[in-house]
Amino acid sequence: MIEEYVTWRSLLGKIIQSLQEQLRIAEALAVNPITLVRWAKNMSHPRQETLRGLPGAVPAFQQQLITLIELEYPDLFLHHEIQEAAMCKIPSPFYARFFCDYTSIPENAREESLSQLVLQQLLAHLDPRRLGCGVFIARCVLPSSGKTVRSLRKTIGRGTAQWEDALELQTQFFGAESQVGDALCRGHQILIQNHEEMARLYPFHQINVVESCVAIPLIMVDRVAGCLCVFSSQPASFSANQLHLLQMYANLLTAIFHSEHFYPLQNIALGVMPPLAEQRPYLMTFQSQVLSLLKSAMRERQLLTRMQAEHLVWQALEHKLLFHRIPALQDRSKPIEGAFL
Repeated sequence: MIEEYVTWRSLLGKIIQSLQEQLRIAEALAVNPITLVRWAKNMSHPRQETLRGLPGAVPAFQQQLITLIELEYPDLFLHHEIQEAAMCKIPSPFYARFFCDYTSIPENAREESLSQLVLQQLLAHLDPRRLGCGVFIARCVLPSSGKTVRSLRKTIGRGTAQWEDALELQTQFFGAESQVGDALCRGHQILIQNHEEMARLYPFHQINVVESCVAIPLIMVDRVAGCLCVFSSQPASFSANQLHLLQMYANLLTAIFHSEHFYPLQNIALGVMPPLAEQRPYLMTFQSQVLSLLKSAMRERQLLTRMQAEHLVWQALEHKLLFHRIPALQDRSKPIEGAFL
């Protein structure tokens, strides 16, 4: 309760009684651990910019710290909120660049080129200091029979820090067991604030270094094409303003995709996909299967483009993975190395 602490300093003193917390907070704020002790004992005064970051470094006491800090520094967060609101808008020059490229890039290259452009801008906007953030698009897999969408597949991604080289080329299937699959089925964004929440809700897809994550469906009226997923190494990383910003980027992505790549929400019936580690043996055969299919079509004098061959192979892999034996949930209680969400 806030009433238990007269000042933010007394609350900080209580928090840093744990040496582990003291070291973690000091690292997050880029200060010496002794500095936190001096603040708590009112022996020194923090720089306003550093103090402004304190509540975010302690998510469990975030609102309490803000309330108590404002008693001593009434305007500390006011100007920051105004500045953050201004920062949480897509820059006008980027809109100009986007629509210039939209009208000049050939149609067959437009989706991939503009998707890369949007993800690059989103990442630079959200994580300019490159502290640890990742973003990817998971698209609905073209149904192999009937009209029912059974899975999503990560088609493009970018990241900073530990994810700088991990997201660009690696693919993965997602089903109803995943956060992106859940968001797609529900038709609205799903926000995860910390690792514990991720482990509880999506145990097949928890990752040690991911703390907060948001999945946003790419929706055109009542039809969906996939999901935008953004995650961070920091807990409670996404403010309300930032979530609004991410929705605007999702809207831009929605404008990129062809109408035939959108599917009615009532036609979404995702299956369950195995974790990435168990998908890899199947995914590694993708290129060889595409090549084999193209050679077979050539021998039989059938017209088959590479894109058509790739679609057929993805559908075949999807089918195999949907019927892959999923181990018991308790066997997946530990974080999965290298997986996405």
